Amino acid sequence: SIRIISALIAFVSQVLMARWMGSFEYGISVLVWVTMVIVGNLACLGFHTSVIRFIPEYRERGMLAELRGIVLASRLFVLVASTLIAGLGALGVWLASDRIENYYVIPFILGVICLPMIGLGDLLQGLARANSWALLALSPTYLVRPVLILVFMALMLGLHYVPDAKTAIFASIAATYVTTLGQLMAVTSRMDQKVPPGPMTVHFGQWILVSLPIFLVESFFFLLTNADVLMVGAYLPPNDV
Repeated sequence: SIRIISALIAFVSQVLMARWMGSFEYGISVLVWVTMVIVGNLACLGFHTSVIRFIPEYRERGMLAELRGIVLASRLFVLVASTLIAGLGALGVWLASDRIENYYVIPFILGVICLPMIGLGDLLQGLARANSWALLALSPTYLVRPVLILVFMALMLGLHYVPDAKTAIFASIAATYVTTLGQLMAVTSRMDQKVPPGPMTVHFGQWILVSLPIFLVESFFFLLTNADVLMVGAYLPPNDV
């Protein structure tokens, strides 16, 4: 039911955003946002899925030190990896700015600000799924964030911001940070109730060996499901995106 409601929100969002910005600016914002969602997901390097395997195993076997270790290490790893990728992405866009259409440069540089929170949000979704918290896993990404993007966009337009792609990306940045930080607090609170404080053990080598094959499989799947937007954005003007 969450995904059905999400599809309805996405439809309404597309109509409203296109009417507010026009097809050209909306096309820019769509390409930037889809790219950020893809890269943010890939920045987890498979950890957002591998935690679903390890956490139930550690809990059932009473390996609380390992459980504490993977919960903390996965968050730190995803934050560091996604932040590095964001920095490299911004640098790459700036260095290649003479080969990119100028109307894409600033939106893409702004868009990478979302990457750490998109990556962390995907990981938190995995942590929630590993604990069978379906509503906490799905509602932030599929319900709360898209609604907040619309709300922040409407507020910014009400404050007489220019209805363009940069404004939409600022709204997306605000919505992403609010959603992910709220989800982080909720997941952390519930994890603290289930896992008592104590020592932690980190098996990073084992976790990364399991995560990387998952990363490869999911990255190809994710790229295929979004290839249409990426290809259209690469070869056609924003009006056609």
